[in-house]
Amino acid sequence: MPLRGKILNCLKADYGKIFDSDVIVDLVRVLGCGIEVKSKHKDLALFDLSSLKWAKIIICTDADFDGFQIRTLVLAMIYRLMPSLIHAGKVYIAETPLFEINCGDKTWFAYSDKEKADIVKSLEGKKYKI
Repeated sequence: MPLRGKILNCLKADYGKIFDSDVIVDLVRVLGCGIEVKSKHKDLALFDLSSLKWAKIIICTDADFDGFQIRTLVLAMIYRLMPSLIHAGKVYIAETPLFEINCGDKTWFAYSDKEKADIVKSLEGKKYKI
């Protein structure tokens, strides 16, 4: 499910404010397993792990600072409303590289500036594209 921008920080907000957020309520509905806290929302079922619609929840965000914040906010929401998903090993993070470096027919991926610098240094004198 694509998100547009940052969601509410569920670690700082009270439950009333959390459930006023359409994005968070939609995320809970998409997962299908309900929540582990009592809510005034009659349509949000009590938590049932067997009702989870997928075998894995994979959080994919951009490999920049905003993406890192969005990933953290989604994890905080899951931790606050459905911590059993984390304990059951159902939540994963897709770690995306910051750089793709091509040299001839070979490709390297770098997850940090230091990794990029090390790869570029090893390609000294060769033509490469980042």
